[in-house]
Amino acid sequence: MVCMFHKWDGCKCKKCGKIREVKYRNQHKMNGCTCVNCGKVYKTGHKWNHGKCEICGEINPKEGHSKDTFFKLDGNMVNIHCLECKQLIDTKSYDELYDRYLEEIENANKAGCDAPKAESYLEDLKRLKKRQSE
Repeated sequence: MVCMFHKWDGCKCKKCGKIREVKYRNQHKMNGCTCVNCGKVYKTGHKWNHGKCEICGEINPKEGHSKDTFFKLDGNMVNIHCLECKQLIDTKSYDELYDRYLEEIENANKAGCDAPKAESYLEDLKRLKKRQSE
């Protein structure tokens, strides 16, 4: 069906189903990050669940993961995984992580505090390096 006069519902004509290009997100009918009329996906509005948007399926490895992690050593790089879902979250150099956790411990000691998480991570890194050299 071809319309002489479109009856727009956001970005889609109610009569003929034609999709028009609109400039602004508020001209779409949004479900979180995705327009239900045309399927356009925006960078905001995602519903993250362990690094995957439940609406559009986009993967973002730094979102929605447990704060508890575990490390896997790959040469001089450390792969950081979510303890809950086992997905790779980030990759950092061994030296960078080691120095960061050592600095956290030193700063905590200067302030008269403990840094049990940093101490635990530092021990994990040392164990990984020792295992790799064996």
